[in-house]
Amino acid sequence: MVGRVLGLALALALAFGVAAPSPALADEPKVAVLNPTGAAASGANDLGKSVEKTLAASLGPIVPDKKLRAILKKLGLPSGDPIAVGQAAWRLGAAYVVMLDVEKKGTTFTARARVIDVAQNEVRMDFRSNYRKRGEAKDRGKRLATKAIERIRVFEAESAASASEGGEEETNPDRRPVAGSKVPNQDEPVEPSEAPRREPEGPGIERRVVVTQPERDSEPEQNTERERGGEPGAGLERSPGPARIPEARSTEPEEREPTAAAPRASEPALTEPAPTSAETSTETKRASQGPLIRASAGVGTGIVRIHKISSAAVAQSKLSYSMAPVALLTADLGLTLPGSGAGVRVRGLFSPVRFGVSILDLAEAPGGSILQLAFALESRFRVLSFLGLAASAGLRFETLTVDPNSANVIVSSQTTIPYAGLEVELELNEELSFLLSTELGLTASQAQAPVDDGKLEGGFDFAVGGGVRYWFSEAMGLAVDGRYDAVTAKLSGTSGRQLPVGEALEDVTTSTKDLRLMVGLALRLF
Repeated sequence: MVGRVLGLALALALAFGVAAPSPALADEPKVAVLNPTGAAASGANDLGKSVEKTLAASLGPIVPDKKLRAILKKLGLPSGDPIAVGQAAWRLGAAYVVMLDVEKKGTTFTARARVIDVAQNEVRMDFRSNYRKRGEAKDRGKRLATKAIERIRVFEAESAASASEGGEEETNPDRRPVAGSKVPNQDEPVEPSEAPRREPEGPGIERRVVVTQPERDSEPEQNTERERGGEPGAGLERSPGPARIPEARSTEPEEREPTAAAPRASEPALTEPAPTSAETSTETKRASQGPLIRASAGVGTGIVRIHKISSAAVAQSKLSYSMAPVALLTADLGLTLPGSGAGVRVRGLFSPVRFGVSILDLAEAPGGSILQLAFALESRFRVLSFLGLAASAGLRFETLTVDPNSANVIVSSQTTIPYAGLEVELELNEELSFLLSTELGLTASQAQAPVDDGKLEGGFDFAVGGGVRYWFSEAMGLAVDGRYDAVTAKLSGTSGRQLPVGEALEDVTTSTKDLRLMVGLALRLF
């Protein structure tokens, strides 16, 4: 008796001595992970990746979610059934399974982690942690994984202590693989008889449950941890063949010496309360506004860019021209202040172009370039968990540079446009989101050289854009964007350019229409 207790204490001390994340040890148990599924707003993907990363850092290589689900699919078993999950994990040689779920009640998400001991056929830990925003899911994943690592090492220490006394943990030998048999390879054909079967339930038939302390019976079964029992359905079928009907047992609690691994009656239910405002003030605000840094860079093409000149006497002057982009480069950078939603945004575009005008031969058509820079202040906020808005106000500058050409048929210009804009972001899931934006501005100034078409009296700008983001990871993704701009300017006076025969341009109106498409790389940092 004393030797068993001392052996267990020594094993526990060694286990907790390496409980902190450290390089994986060769004798660590093999663990499989079944990640949760859910909408993007729940952060289920972030939670699962965080659990996998934390487990791998302490326990070494894990059996990933993808491989475990492949076995479940091959066997035709449900991924939500611990019995089925344990059977699939056994086929992969795993000693434990960390089974994750995310549920939502009201405005609170509950992340749940169950640790299935494959050899003992039991759910050995059932732990929950609450959170309110998607941005908190990664932290909750670390908490769940840390708790799972702690308990797995306790279970391993208990097994080691039992083995050192020459005994063995209470297990059901009929559920272990037959002596001399090997663990089936995942690529071997699966016979129907190997599929797991649930133990029958009914009068006089009870699952094997060992209650370590009778006073825990007064606590709710939900949100608690048991050393040998678990929730109904926690048992895992291990060996092929007919299901074993356990012996009818007394409902009296089984006598058992308490161990250091057993939870005490005074321990609270294993559910973390929803984070308080003091705990999550900064994190919640960040999650409500999304990433702190947004950036994209890409290349593209101009589909349509036409500059039209007209007056009261001339519907469309022969001086009107089109522009064919030789190349198109774009960049976009947005910074959001932590916890406020306020930020700044800078956009840029550069495109070498070739002009086309009807009164000049193709060989005489000049070249040039377009440079656009936009600076804006933004305010970002969430309307719904999957819907974000960004209101902005700023200035856009456009410089059109033209190579020298005969008779100044095409002139260079600089235009300044103050504008206000609104952007809508719709997240379909954690990988895919759509953007829709619109801007409305005024043509505040326009300078032409070497001659001008008159004095600016006013004008306006209207723009609409759309985009798609497909995220390969939390930080990097594919960006596809399109934008249409329509800019008009009304001028007074007579044009200083050499006019085509039969045209008299006075009090002209200019309009520029631009449609372009870009593809590039998107980055974000929370």
